[in-house]
Amino acid sequence: MHCLQQTFIRVSFVLLGMVGACLAGCGKKENVVSVTGTVFLDGKPLEGATVTFHPLKGGAVGSATTDSSGRFTVMTGTLRGLKPGEYIVTVQKTAGVSSGDPLAPEKPPAMLTPAKYANVKTSPLKYTAPGGPAHFELSSK
Repeated sequence: MHCLQQTFIRVSFVLLGMVGACLAGCGKKENVVSVTGTVFLDGKPLEGATVTFHPLKGGAVGSATTDSSGRFTVMTGTLRGLKPGEYIVTVQKTAGVSSGDPLAPEKPPAMLTPAKYANVKTSPLKYTAPGGPAHFELSSK
């Protein structure tokens, strides 16, 4: 009986340690920095554009949608901000196309921003976090 009690106590301590370690990890906050900014196309605020931050060294992508003033706040999943590092930024806005016929095949939406800004391989836009506000001036030319 004495041996059984010692085993029970040891198992209890091991389980208690595992639960404690699990709870300590649950409260861990991700290391992100707040990133806000603006997007302009030909000098005018670009509303409704998707701004995506692609990390150069892999990891989670951050994204945002611009408001009527071209302003945005980046989110990485449910976290507000980006992990520190270097990013290639893509910006795209598409037009919603609807034929009105629910049985008609859907056409891909038309791009309203130049294609070079929507592709990670061709976008000239870069950002380093932390680095202050991110301002992007796009040109349709």
